[in-house]
Amino acid sequence: MIKNNTYTVTTVEFSSTGEMSEQVRDFPKSREGLAAAYDFANPCDEWIIWFGGELVDDSCRTPAHLVVA
Repeated sequence: MIKNNTYTVTTVEFSSTGEMSEQVRDFPKSREGLAAAYDFANPCDEWIIWFGGELVDDSCRTPAHLVVA
């Protein structure tokens, strides 16, 4: 089994004509790597960050301070 020790970011952007562009990029397992992953992801329309098989964050999540219990 191959162990992935990187943050993997997948981004999706849509052009004005509706065309979709997807990019996948890996960042090192470190605090700086995670910060770089967020810097890469945040300007995009939709994004998701994984570490190995675990979801770290995505553009569709509601921030915790906005969740009403």
